Amino acid sequence: MEPNEVLGRFDDEELVRAMARGSGRAFGELRRRHHSRIWQELNRAAVGVANRAALADDALREAFARAVEHRGDVPVAMWLRSICAELVRRELVERELAAAERIGGR
Repeated sequence: MEPNEVLGRFDDEELVRAMARGSGRAFGELRRRHHSRIWQELNRAAVGVANRAALADDALREAFARAVEHRGDVPVAMWLRSICAELVRRELVERELAAAERIGGR
């Protein structure tokens, strides 16, 4: 049995716990399962944001870094969605600040 086949049997919560212990393979499996949902969320929420692919990667990296914080009180998909929403908010604020600086710097 291949390692990915074994990981495929884990539920999302188990994968997040394994990620919290530093498992890159668990991260890869979680990415495989949720990448399209993350992309859909960014397409819906980040209208006009040119770097959606970078935001999707950032969301996955953020999830890996914050895996130890996931308490399991919400499904992993919702947790990932909240990470995406936070990244979109940051991106939009940064864009607004940059635009304000350009206007103010004239």
